[in-house]
Amino acid sequence: MGNNLTLPRAMSLTLLVCGFVVPWLSEPMHALARTKARTIQTEHYEIRTDLEPSLADDLAKRLEAMHSEYARRLALFSTNNVAAQHKVVLMNRPDDVRRLTGMSAGAAGEFQPANNLLAAFLEGQGREELRKTLQHEGFHQFAHAAISKNIPLWLNEGLAVYFEEGIWTGDGFLPGQVPPHRIRTLKDALDNGRLIPFQKLMKISHEEWESNMVNDEELSAIQYNQSWAMVYFLVHGSNGNDVFRTRLIRMLQLLHDGQSGNEAFTAAFSANVDGFYHRFLEYLAGLHPTP
Repeated sequence: MGNNLTLPRAMSLTLLVCGFVVPWLSEPMHALARTKARTIQTEHYEIRTDLEPSLADDLAKRLEAMHSEYARRLALFSTNNVAAQHKVVLMNRPDDVRRLTGMSAGAAGEFQPANNLLAAFLEGQGREELRKTLQHEGFHQFAHAAISKNIPLWLNEGLAVYFEEGIWTGDGFLPGQVPPHRIRTLKDALDNGRLIPFQKLMKISHEEWESNMVNDEELSAIQYNQSWAMVYFLVHGSNGNDVFRTRLIRMLQLLHDGQSGNEAFTAAFSANVDGFYHRFLEYLAGLHPTP
């Protein structure tokens, strides 16, 4: 996982306008038929969409390019053992997505592990936010298939945000961006004593994470941004050598082999979580937005 990016070649798409029987969706297909959805088949994705063709085709191309970026950065892991393509539903209207997939109310996009299904909509968030949503949720879909079904929340969300912030170049992605708003959130939290102790962040449950999203907007922003910053530190923060990146990959390997999050972290880094956290805080204090 070096810092330099080799851009993948542009991906070719096979576009199929099909019938409306898609057994992996929960809703009877007459509802999907009313949305005039079509199917786009790519190497790794089966996409059901009613978005305008030019946008849908662009998103399909980006999904494939992003999959290549996940696979390139995490070359030890593969989705070749996945029996079917990743499933994606992209609709204009949120009501259509929720009726067809059961996506959670209030979510702009969602990965559903039980169905290997990524769902998102355009209305109300715009094209650029939809693209970011796909980059984020697409990582969750890749990681669930290739790495582990039990990646700790801070690591799973941190990596997803890391890829979410990648810049599209036209035929590939340039990850490693540091957006100003994430630095502002983190510096404010640091100044006000609201950063989450790493011992606690390592053990946070899905229920607590989601409760924070519903009940404490500021804390929700902190948990996402802090998780991203921890991952950014591991990927980029070792003074030009690969020691942290190598250990991060080792942790992911151990998770892939079935170890718990705490076991994998201790084996890959050390049991000195507090010392590790202090090194992260030193790095965070000097982190600046991408020019």
